[in-house]
Amino acid sequence: MNEEDKNLFQEAKKAFKINSLKELAIKMGRAETSAINWYKTGFPKSLKHDLSIILQNSIISKEENIHIPLYDVTASAGLGLINEENIIDNIVFNKSFLKTCYGLTSLTDLSIIYSRGDSMAPTIAPLSYLLVQKGSVKEGEICIARINDELVVKRLQKFPNLVLLSDNPNYQPISLEKLDYEIIGSVVGTFKKL
Repeated sequence: MNEEDKNLFQEAKKAFKINSLKELAIKMGRAETSAINWYKTGFPKSLKHDLSIILQNSIISKEENIHIPLYDVTASAGLGLINEENIIDNIVFNKSFLKTCYGLTSLTDLSIIYSRGDSMAPTIAPLSYLLVQKGSVKEGEICIARINDELVVKRLQKFPNLVLLSDNPNYQPISLEKLDYEIIGSVVGTFKKL
């Protein structure tokens, strides 16, 4: 195997998270015995071509993706605050998808939390995941707010007074005037497991 092939194999090892030529053969849909030939004579042109395309797309796709933290936090159930200690996973999203489907112009300060309850139905279905963008919230937007030590998901009314509204008419508005509260950010999207 020449130096060029060794370098290509090193890149493939990182991209595919593999350790051997045999694993590379399997990933590329080739016979496992191909690994022996590659070691002795180097990569065939067709494999070099395929690997180059895959590795180039891998680099591009990494640049087009964003990792958004999923917090072990539930809004409207009073189970805590968003903090760094509660990240349970990072969900990978395509940046173009977020911009197109959710209309986002900025991809900073995004996080995902869980919502429980029906106070925001029909806008937010019970047991949904919420895509939250920390920062200022406009009049009428759905927000995540902390009231005392509980998180709630509600629609923000700023005028004439600060009030959190439920989309479900069975729930009463929450006046924020005499409460210890913080508006954390806006809900910019939802998604749900089927």
